[in-house]
Formats: sequence, C-alpha cells, structure tokens
Amino acid sequence: MNQQTQPLADAEAVDWLHKAERLQEEVASVIIGQPKVIRLLAVSVFARGHVLLEGDVGVGKTTIL
Repeated sequence: MNQQTQPLADAEAVDWLHKAERLQEEVASVIIGQPKVIRLLAVSVFARGHVLLEGDVGVGKTTIL
C-alpha cells in the first residue's frame, strides 16, 4: 500500500469501529447486563458470521434477536 491509500484505510477502520460501538450502545440500551454477549454479537454481525445463543430462561435471548 502506498502512503496515499494508508490514511484512507485507517479512516475506514475508524469509521467501522464507530459503527460497531454505536450498534453495541443501541443494543445495550435495551439489553441490560450482557456486555460480553452484545460485543460478540457485534463482532458476528460485522464478520457476517453466525451465533448460537444459549442461556437460562429470562436472560434476553429473544429480545437480542
């Protein structure tokens, strides 16, 4: 990569980071006390992956979906 494309790549990475943080904040405003789950879901969304949610009754699995 040359010097002209490096700042653009850095700017795009920062933009995606802000988007991921915003997504996590929005989900966290509804799902309380599950920061690790929210973080992993955000990683999965941006990586186009799949998630298997497991947990006890009443922890917010359906709400997260």
